[in-house]
Amino acid sequence: MSAGVTDYLQKGTNVEQYTVLANRVQNAVQSYRSQQRLEEREKQLSLFFEESPIGVIEWDTAYKLVRINKAARNIFAYTTDELQGADWEKVLPPLERNHVTGVFASLQSDHQQRQSINLNLTKGGSEIMCEWHNHALTNAEGDRIAIYSHVYDITDNLENKRQLEGLVDRLPGIVYRHQNEPGWPLAFVKGSCVELTGYTSEELADEVLLAEEIIHPDDRTYVQTETEQSLAEHQSYNLTYRIRMKSGVTKWIWECGGKVTLSNGDSVLEGFLISVDTVDLDRLSQFS
Repeated sequence: MSAGVTDYLQKGTNVEQYTVLANRVQNAVQSYRSQQRLEEREKQLSLFFEESPIGVIEWDTAYKLVRINKAARNIFAYTTDELQGADWEKVLPPLERNHVTGVFASLQSDHQQRQSINLNLTKGGSEIMCEWHNHALTNAEGDRIAIYSHVYDITDNLENKRQLEGLVDRLPGIVYRHQNEPGWPLAFVKGSCVELTGYTSEELADEVLLAEEIIHPDDRTYVQTETEQSLAEHQSYNLTYRIRMKSGVTKWIWECGGKVTLSNGDSVLEGFLISVDTVDLDRLSQFS
């Protein structure tokens, strides 16, 4: 048996020996095939782990790195050997360590999953922003046996978002999204809000109803009617009217917008507002 024998039978002349032999051969074959299937499954899972386009890291319960796949190695520019057995502090700047300690402590106590966004360090010392999805793996008894982290490098996405927000903030007018319902409550507004209306973007989004407080009282019916008619016919609108600034000053503006259907099926209105004094309406009308 120590040499690798699967099983054995004592010599004998009883016919029942053949039945015992057949059962043991069958059991040995089934065990071998089960082991083969298990090994093949493990190979498939290992291949999936390694070739996943998402960065994946396996930690033990002491938060030492056990495995790291190719996508995660590319994010942090380390080899597997350089990170094997390392703890999470190796890829974190000092200022982020208390935050991540809290994330892991939460996983260790009563949470199965935790997400976080934090700065990380590459091998060369470059700071990158990463999004982490951490999952605690438990056995049948409920004991935690490993932690798996999915990691995404979102540095470029955040930089693009900052650039876009900076561009919008420098616009000479206002871009907006508001609910397609009475009062047109604003859901999003950016741009030169104070210069155009006297209100900050926060005031416009949180406190002010466009139809009730911004549009001049004498133009509200016109704006409502023209907008509804244009949406019914063209799904867009283009009109000029007066607004009343926070200071009470009246100003003429040009507005262009349209109806947009969001991914969840909701219908909203999105558009652009600009002072008539700063634009050539004849040129802008071609974009309606």
